[in-house]
Amino acid sequence: MSALRCSIVLCAGLVAETLPATVPAEAGPLNLVSNGDFGTYTNSNGSTVTGLGFQPGYNGTITGWTNNGNNGGVGYNFLFESNTGTTGPASVGVAGNAGNLTLWDKANSAGANSWNGQGPTATTSFMAMDGDYNTGAISQTISGLTKGSVYEVTFEYAFAQQYSFNGSTVQNLQVSLGSHSSSVGSYTLTSNGFSGWRTGTLYLRADGTSDLLSFLAIGNVQLPPFALFTDVAMYADPEPATVGMLAVGMAGVIGAARRRRARAQVAG
Repeated sequence: MSALRCSIVLCAGLVAETLPATVPAEAGPLNLVSNGDFGTYTNSNGSTVTGLGFQPGYNGTITGWTNNGNNGGVGYNFLFESNTGTTGPASVGVAGNAGNLTLWDKANSAGANSWNGQGPTATTSFMAMDGDYNTGAISQTISGLTKGSVYEVTFEYAFAQQYSFNGSTVQNLQVSLGSHSSSVGSYTLTSNGFSGWRTGTLYLRADGTSDLLSFLAIGNVQLPPFALFTDVAMYADPEPATVGMLAVGMAGVIGAARRRRARAQVAG
């Protein structure tokens, strides 16, 4: 076996040793968020209406998540339960501390939008958060972090408006990990409209080994603007510096092997 081939094999072995020996090569990245699709919950609103959602912290709970209002109590945020029937969750609505609430969709908007009133799929529950009235964050404590490391947060999101209210709104969705925050960017929603479901990907740095991951709706006028989200996941973002060091290391080994081979040929 040539010196160059031996060096490449040796370098590959060194790189392999830097990878977790207990994780199979085909295993995907570890999702640090639990119940990111809000599929596990307890609905205690007392209603007999099938699919009628609830306000977490007031008449129900979502496993792993909290709903804290910025001024104390619970935020004006709601879980819309998945519903595969002919009427989507947006029209079925939710029960909260201010009565029942629904969102504009194709069933009640007289053509103002074509939304079927469901999440990204017919079997996906989703959160709807008021961006102006009694705002508050939907949060989960994430453990097992590395202080200073960057994490990738992915989710599905959309913007909607409460049924029976009219007027365009400018909305946003802010995501925070500890003291670090980012947003999906402002969106202008037409009266009675729906933005469509979108995929969000943000990168946030951890303050410590355990941080609070939170989602907060932001709206400019009380008409009311609602931000929706679901399918939350969070992964460790590969450190570019580490990848770069491995690449430089391999290039150095290959270069050294070539120089040795060249010297051997000259000596021969």
